[in-house]
Amino acid sequence: MTLTTPTIVAHPQKRKMTVATCLSANGKPQGVIKWDSRLKGEATFEETQNPNGTVTVRSNYVVVPSREIHKQKLTCVVNYNNERITDSVVLNVQYEPEVKIEGFDGNWYLDRQDVTLICNADANPPVTVYQWKV
Repeated sequence: MTLTTPTIVAHPQKRKMTVATCLSANGKPQGVIKWDSRLKGEATFEETQNPNGTVTVRSNYVVVPSREIHKQKLTCVVNYNNERITDSVVLNVQYEPEVKIEGFDGNWYLDRQDVTLICNADANPPVTVYQWKV
C-alpha cells in the first residue's frame, strides 16, 4: 500500500481536486480501500486486472481545497485477507492571506497619542512582508 498527496492549493474558484491517492497493488484477492476522515470529500476507485491474476486498486480522495481543511488528517485504510493496513497524511493546503487589523477602538482623532495597530495575516505559507500605506 502507498499513500501520496500532491501540492494542494486553495483557489477562489472552489474547484475539486485530488488531495491524496491510495494504492493497494498486486493483491490476490484484491484489497479493499476505505477512507477515514472528517473531511467532506468523495472517493473514486479504479481496479486494474494484472496479467499475473492479481488486482491493483487505486483510490483518489477528492475535495475542494480550503483553509478549513489545512492540517486535517486523512487516513487510507486497506483491508486485505483479514489484515487492516492504514496510512495517514496531514494535509498541507496553501491559501491566500486573510488579513485583520486590530487596535482600532472607534475613538480616533487628530494628534491622539499612544495608538497601536496590529496587522495579522493568516496564510500558508506564512506572510513574511507587511507593508503599511497611509
